[in-house]
Amino acid sequence: SKRFPKWAAVILNYINGAGTAADDAAAVEDPLVYQLLCSHSIGAIHLLVFVRQTLANNISQVIMSKVPTGTKVLGVVQTNKGAVGCTFLLGGCERICFIACHLNARAERVTRRERDFATIYAGISADQQEKMDVQMVDNIDHIFWIGDLNYRTEMVDDHTKRSFMNTKTEFDTVCRLAAEEKWEKLMAWDQLRREMGAGSIFAGFEEHPIEFAPTYRMIKNKFRAYGLKNPTRFQAPSYCDRILWHSVS
Repeated sequence: SKRFPKWAAVILNYINGAGTAADDAAAVEDPLVYQLLCSHSIGAIHLLVFVRQTLANNISQVIMSKVPTGTKVLGVVQTNKGAVGCTFLLGGCERICFIACHLNARAERVTRRERDFATIYAGISADQQEKMDVQMVDNIDHIFWIGDLNYRTEMVDDHTKRSFMNTKTEFDTVCRLAAEEKWEKLMAWDQLRREMGAGSIFAGFEEHPIEFAPTYRMIKNKFRAYGLKNPTRFQAPSYCDRILWHSVS
Protein backbone atom coordinates (compact mmCIF):
# COMPACT_ATOMS: atom_id res chain seq x y z
CA SER A 1 0.00 0.00 0.00
CA LYS A 2 1.23 3.47 -0.88
CA ARG A 3 -0.09 4.71 2.47
CA PHE A 4 2.04 2.29 4.47
CA PRO A 5 4.95 4.75 5.06
CA LYS A 6 2.42 7.36 6.23
CA TRP A 7 0.89 4.85 8.65
CA ALA A 8 4.36 4.09 10.01
CA ALA A 9 5.03 7.79 10.62
CA VAL A 10 1.65 8.38 12.25
CA ILE A 11 2.01 5.37 14.54
CA LEU A 12 5.56 6.34 15.53
CA ASN A 13 4.44 9.88 16.32
CA TYR A 14 1.59 8.53 18.42
CA ILE A 15 3.86 6.17 20.37
CA ASN A 16 6.29 8.99 21.05
CA GLY A 17 3.62 11.50 22.02
CA ALA A 18 4.01 13.73 18.94
CA GLY A 19 5.10 16.71 21.06
CA THR A 20 6.55 20.09 20.16
CA ALA A 21 10.03 20.68 18.78
CA ALA A 22 11.23 21.47 22.31
CA ASP A 23 9.68 18.24 23.55
CA ASP A 24 11.37 16.32 20.75
CA ALA A 25 14.77 17.73 21.69
CA ALA A 26 14.26 16.76 25.32
CA ALA A 27 13.00 13.33 24.32
CA VAL A 28 16.41 12.31 22.95
CA GLU A 29 17.39 11.30 26.48
CA ASP A 30 14.01 9.73 27.22
CA PRO A 31 14.36 5.92 27.48
CA LEU A 32 10.78 5.50 26.27
CA VAL A 33 11.36 7.14 22.89
CA TYR A 34 10.93 4.62 20.07
CA GLN A 35 12.25 4.32 16.55
CA LEU A 36 11.31 2.12 13.63
CA LEU A 37 13.41 -1.04 13.46
CA CYS A 38 11.85 -2.65 10.40
CA SER A 39 8.82 -2.54 8.15
CA HIS A 40 7.78 -5.28 5.78
CA SER A 41 4.79 -6.02 3.57
CA ILE A 42 3.26 -8.69 1.39
CA GLY A 43 0.07 -7.70 -0.40
CA ALA A 44 -2.11 -5.94 2.19
CA ILE A 45 -0.32 -7.60 5.13
CA HIS A 46 2.00 -5.16 6.91
CA LEU A 47 4.37 -5.43 9.85
CA LEU A 48 6.01 -2.58 11.77
CA VAL A 49 8.46 -3.24 14.59
CA PHE A 50 9.45 -0.35 16.85
CA VAL A 51 12.21 -0.41 19.47
CA ARG A 52 13.33 1.93 22.21
CA GLN A 53 16.18 4.13 21.04
CA THR A 54 18.21 3.07 24.08
CA LEU A 55 18.07 -0.54 22.82
CA ALA A 56 18.66 0.11 19.12
CA ASN A 57 22.46 -0.25 19.32
CA ASN A 58 22.03 -3.64 21.01
CA ILE A 59 20.07 -5.11 18.07
CA SER A 60 21.74 -7.05 15.28
CA GLN A 61 21.13 -9.79 12.71
CA VAL A 62 17.79 -8.40 11.52
CA ILE A 63 16.10 -10.84 9.14
CA MET A 64 12.89 -10.02 7.26
CA SER A 65 10.78 -12.72 5.62
CA LYS A 66 7.64 -12.96 3.52
CA VAL A 67 5.62 -16.09 2.74
CA PRO A 68 2.57 -15.98 0.40
CA THR A 69 -0.12 -18.64 0.90
CA GLY A 70 -2.91 -17.45 -1.41
CA THR A 71 -4.43 -19.34 -4.31
CA LYS A 72 -2.19 -20.06 -7.28
CA VAL A 73 -3.02 -18.05 -10.40
CA LEU A 74 -1.06 -18.97 -13.54
CA GLY A 75 1.44 -20.72 -11.30
CA VAL A 76 1.99 -17.72 -9.02
CA VAL A 77 0.94 -17.89 -5.35
CA GLN A 78 -1.18 -14.82 -4.58
CA THR A 79 -0.28 -12.50 -1.71
CA ASN A 80 -3.80 -11.86 -0.37
CA LYS A 81 -3.02 -14.51 2.26
CA GLY A 82 0.31 -15.24 3.92
CA ALA A 83 2.68 -13.64 6.40
CA VAL A 84 5.61 -11.31 6.94
CA GLY A 85 8.19 -11.74 9.67
CA CYS A 86 11.00 -9.86 11.38
CA THR A 87 13.61 -11.63 13.52
CA PHE A 88 16.50 -10.01 15.35
CA LEU A 89 19.10 -10.63 18.03
CA LEU A 90 18.82 -8.49 21.16
CA GLY A 91 21.87 -7.93 23.34
CA GLY A 92 23.78 -10.70 21.61
CA CYS A 93 21.82 -13.38 23.45
CA GLU A 94 18.03 -13.21 22.91
CA ARG A 95 16.53 -13.89 19.49
CA ILE A 96 13.06 -12.37 18.99
CA CYS A 97 10.63 -12.91 16.12
CA PHE A 98 7.46 -11.04 15.13
CA ILE A 99 5.10 -12.56 12.54
CA ALA A 100 2.01 -10.87 11.09
CA CYS A 101 -0.31 -13.04 9.05
CA HIS A 102 -3.65 -13.38 7.27
CA LEU A 103 -4.86 -16.98 7.06
CA ASN A 104 -7.63 -18.51 4.96
CA ALA A 105 -11.15 -17.30 5.73
CA ARG A 106 -14.46 -19.07 6.42
CA ALA A 107 -15.40 -21.38 9.26
CA GLU A 108 -15.17 -24.58 7.22
CA ARG A 109 -11.54 -24.00 6.17
CA VAL A 110 -9.84 -25.15 9.38
CA THR A 111 -7.58 -27.57 7.50
CA ARG A 112 -6.54 -24.87 5.03
CA ARG A 113 -5.59 -22.57 7.90
CA GLU A 114 -3.47 -25.32 9.40
CA ARG A 115 -1.79 -25.71 6.03
CA ASP A 116 -1.20 -21.94 5.86
CA PHE A 117 0.42 -22.06 9.31
CA ALA A 118 2.71 -24.93 8.29
CA THR A 119 3.73 -23.13 5.08
CA ILE A 120 4.48 -19.89 6.92
CA TYR A 121 6.38 -21.67 9.67
CA ALA A 122 8.47 -23.59 7.15
CA GLY A 123 9.12 -20.51 5.01
CA ILE A 124 10.32 -18.32 7.86
CA SER A 125 12.32 -21.23 9.30
CA ALA A 126 14.05 -21.63 5.93
CA ASP A 127 15.03 -17.95 5.97
CA GLN A 128 16.46 -18.32 9.46
CA GLN A 129 18.38 -21.44 8.47
CA GLU A 130 19.75 -19.89 5.30
CA LYS A 131 20.80 -16.54 6.74
CA MET A 132 21.76 -17.27 10.35
CA ASP A 133 21.83 -21.07 10.68
CA VAL A 134 19.07 -21.08 13.32
CA GLN A 135 15.61 -22.63 13.26
CA MET A 136 12.22 -21.55 14.57
CA VAL A 137 11.09 -22.24 18.17
CA ASP A 138 14.13 -24.30 19.21
CA ASN A 139 16.51 -21.37 18.73
CA ILE A 140 14.22 -18.33 18.94
CA ASP A 141 13.65 -17.18 22.50
CA HIS A 142 10.41 -15.28 21.94
CA ILE A 143 7.94 -15.45 19.04
CA PHE A 144 4.95 -13.10 18.75
CA TRP A 145 2.43 -14.28 16.13
CA ILE A 146 -0.30 -11.75 15.37
CA GLY A 147 -2.91 -11.02 12.75
CA ASP A 148 -6.16 -12.18 11.19
CA LEU A 149 -5.94 -15.89 11.91
CA ASN A 150 -9.54 -16.21 10.72
CA TYR A 151 -10.56 -18.93 13.19
CA ARG A 152 -14.27 -18.73 13.89
CA THR A 153 -16.81 -19.42 16.59
CA GLU A 154 -18.34 -22.81 15.80
CA MET A 155 -21.40 -23.71 17.86
CA VAL A 156 -21.38 -27.38 18.88
CA ASP A 157 -24.05 -29.24 20.83
CA ASP A 158 -22.56 -30.34 24.16
CA HIS A 159 -24.24 -33.74 24.05
CA THR A 160 -24.52 -34.79 20.40
CA LYS A 161 -21.40 -32.86 19.24
CA ARG A 162 -23.41 -31.69 16.25
CA SER A 163 -22.00 -28.58 14.58
CA PHE A 164 -24.29 -25.65 13.77
CA MET A 165 -21.66 -24.02 11.54
CA ASN A 166 -22.94 -21.15 9.36
CA THR A 167 -26.56 -21.46 10.49
CA LYS A 168 -28.98 -18.78 11.69
CA THR A 169 -29.28 -20.68 14.97
CA GLU A 170 -25.53 -20.35 15.51
CA PHE A 171 -25.48 -16.67 14.50
CA ASP A 172 -28.36 -15.72 16.81
CA THR A 173 -27.00 -17.77 19.72
CA VAL A 174 -23.51 -16.28 19.49
CA CYS A 175 -24.94 -12.75 19.25
CA ARG A 176 -26.98 -13.42 22.39
CA LEU A 177 -23.99 -14.83 24.30
CA ALA A 178 -21.91 -11.80 23.32
CA ALA A 179 -24.64 -9.47 24.59
CA GLU A 180 -24.75 -11.47 27.84
CA GLU A 181 -20.92 -11.39 28.11
CA LYS A 182 -20.68 -15.17 28.28
CA TRP A 183 -17.03 -15.16 27.25
CA GLU A 184 -16.24 -18.61 28.66
CA LYS A 185 -18.98 -20.24 26.59
CA LEU A 186 -17.90 -18.43 23.45
CA MET A 187 -14.30 -19.54 23.95
CA ALA A 188 -15.48 -23.13 24.37
CA TRP A 189 -16.71 -22.89 20.76
CA ASP A 190 -13.59 -21.11 19.49
CA GLN A 191 -11.96 -23.09 16.66
CA LEU A 192 -8.44 -21.85 17.43
CA ARG A 193 -8.59 -22.88 21.10
CA ARG A 194 -10.00 -26.25 20.03
CA GLU A 195 -7.26 -26.88 17.47
CA MET A 196 -4.51 -25.70 19.83
CA GLY A 197 -5.86 -28.03 22.51
CA ALA A 198 -5.72 -30.91 20.04
CA GLY A 199 -2.12 -30.06 19.12
CA SER A 200 -3.03 -29.39 15.49
CA ILE A 201 -1.59 -25.87 15.37
CA PHE A 202 0.49 -23.40 17.41
CA ALA A 203 1.93 -26.08 19.69
CA GLY A 204 3.49 -24.48 22.76
CA PHE A 205 2.01 -21.04 22.05
CA GLU A 206 0.04 -19.08 24.64
CA GLU A 207 -2.71 -16.47 24.52
CA HIS A 208 -3.99 -14.02 27.09
CA PRO A 209 -7.48 -14.84 28.45
CA ILE A 210 -10.17 -13.34 26.20
CA GLU A 211 -12.81 -11.45 28.16
CA PHE A 212 -14.35 -9.18 25.55
CA ALA A 213 -16.85 -9.44 22.71
CA PRO A 214 -15.97 -11.00 19.33
CA THR A 215 -14.40 -8.46 16.99
CA TYR A 216 -15.73 -9.86 13.67
CA ARG A 217 -17.99 -8.78 11.97
CA MET A 218 -19.02 -5.73 13.99
CA ILE A 219 -21.28 -3.01 12.61
CA LYS A 220 -19.50 0.34 12.74
CA ASN A 221 -20.59 2.81 15.39
CA LYS A 222 -22.92 0.31 17.08
CA PHE A 223 -22.20 -1.36 20.41
CA ARG A 224 -21.82 -5.14 20.08
CA ALA A 225 -23.91 -5.26 16.92
CA TYR A 226 -22.97 -7.79 14.28
CA GLY A 227 -23.81 -7.94 10.60
CA LEU A 228 -23.65 -10.38 7.72
CA LYS A 229 -21.39 -10.00 4.70
CA ASN A 230 -23.82 -12.16 2.74
CA PRO A 231 -27.49 -12.41 3.79
CA THR A 232 -27.56 -16.09 2.82
CA ARG A 233 -24.41 -17.08 4.74
CA PHE A 234 -24.64 -16.78 8.51
CA GLN A 235 -21.08 -16.22 9.76
CA ALA A 236 -21.18 -16.15 13.54
CA PRO A 237 -19.39 -13.33 15.41
CA SER A 238 -15.83 -14.54 15.97
CA TYR A 239 -12.41 -13.77 17.42
CA CYS A 240 -10.55 -13.62 14.11
CA ASP A 241 -7.77 -11.22 15.17
CA ARG A 242 -5.39 -12.78 17.68
CA ILE A 243 -2.07 -12.30 19.49
CA LEU A 244 -0.13 -15.45 20.41
CA TRP A 245 3.35 -15.90 21.83
CA HIS A 246 5.89 -18.65 22.45
CA SER A 247 8.92 -18.44 24.75
CA VAL A 248 11.51 -21.18 25.15
CA SER A 249 12.05 -20.19 28.77
